[in-house]
Amino acid sequence: MTERNKHQRTRPINAGILKKFFGIEGIDGAGKTLQAKLLGEFLEAQQIPVMVTCEPTRDLPFGKRLRERLKNATSDPLGDASLFALDRIDHYTTQVIPALKSGKVVVTDRYVWSSIAYQAVQCKEYFPDSESSASWIKFLNSQVDLPKFIFLLDADPELTLARRYTETASADLEKFEKTDFLTQVREEFLKLARINPLQCQVIDAGQDIDTIHSQIREKILSLLSI
Repeated sequence: MTERNKHQRTRPINAGILKKFFGIEGIDGAGKTLQAKLLGEFLEAQQIPVMVTCEPTRDLPFGKRLRERLKNATSDPLGDASLFALDRIDHYTTQVIPALKSGKVVVTDRYVWSSIAYQAVQCKEYFPDSESSASWIKFLNSQVDLPKFIFLLDADPELTLARRYTETASADLEKFEKTDFLTQVREEFLKLARINPLQCQVIDAGQDIDTIHSQIREKILSLLSI
């Protein structure tokens, strides 16, 4: 059984519409938000209905609470993981699924893989190892379906943090934005990509913006059979 479906429902209730659901993942500063925005603009230019969204959510109660919580370096890791899952379930049921049912392509900046990668590292002190921690995270998120395909923007944490410090005031940086921590998170992301090669494309985030966008665009058109 693959990692993709090990913790998911045997029969996703929305399997028929998930073919238009895509995720963009990666560590902080990898360029996910920009690439999601560019993809949305491209699809709109092709007259393809699209919803670009993100996690933590900005307009849902759990997401708002989570964004404030992540500025607190001492917040409890298990609580963080649980709140991420609650926000995701709310996001999935109230926004993602209605958009997919209406015929839209949905592009999300972060989704389940971010929880697995970040919280598996963050929560490992509470478990025998990171594998046990990751298994618990997957269970927390087992009631939402995974995207049809995931783009993993892979980048060196030192480079991404340098970018983040240039763009963001230090007071607004989240507690995860530390080189040692993100190095471990990067490896967790790459581990997920190795386990799920048919559902993921790893893209070098050190390339220029247009090159990355072109690679994502070409794959999306292929997946949508356009």
